[in-house]
Amino acid sequence: CAGEAIAKAGYTGTVDEVAKSLATLVKNSSEHWCYVGASEYRYIGVGITYESGMWYCDIALTMENHG
Repeated sequence: CAGEAIAKAGYTGTVDEVAKSLATLVKNSSEHWCYVGASEYRYIGVGITYESGMWYCDIALTMENHG
């Protein structure tokens, strides 16, 4: 009852531009979007970090609130 998508990209620009680019990357990936966009998940957590010229994004999904 949980899912996760991880994206990595060397985008440049403002934080807002990078966030939009990462969101578009995941949305345009049928392999990721089939569960990230699934209505069965009610809770989502998103983490983004920058390391050595690369942006990393983790999207965690769950049906229940474990927080």
